[in-house]
Amino acid sequence: MSDHDQKFTFDGHAIFEAMGHIKRVGKVRTSDLGGGSVFVVESTDSDGQVVTEIFAAAALFRLTPVTADVVAAIAKSVNPAPIGAYDLPARAREALLRMEREERDRNRAIEAGLDADDDLGDDAVPGDDGDDDDGYPYPAHADGEPRGAMGWAR
Repeated sequence: MSDHDQKFTFDGHAIFEAMGHIKRVGKVRTSDLGGGSVFVVESTDSDGQVVTEIFAAAALFRLTPVTADVVAAIAKSVNPAPIGAYDLPARAREALLRMEREERDRNRAIEAGLDADDDLGDDAVPGDDGDDDDGYPYPAHADGEPRGAMGWAR
């Protein structure tokens, strides 16, 4: 096997730079995924949570091996903070907060022993009798046969 055929592997602490503008500091290792080589980077965000990211090997710009002490010293200044609801545009933020409220309400209903989808009352549609025979999203034709998007009977 020639030097050219040997595969590069790495497993250690490093400053990982991808595509010249993404920088992470943490534990870096090479791996195979989907038939190709990747870098698996485990870094710590500003909240102390471990974040695992996978980068294609071709995305590597620079890999600088460092000690664990160096990683600990510079991780908060290099690794990004997690994305929060307030980093998003207004419509996306409102949608995310609404989904979080709905999930919280659903979990509370489940803990209370209710059917999370039927007994909350928040999702009630005026005039809906609660069964699934209304042909949504396509109403029944005059002959009573449900119709698909193109008008054909299903």
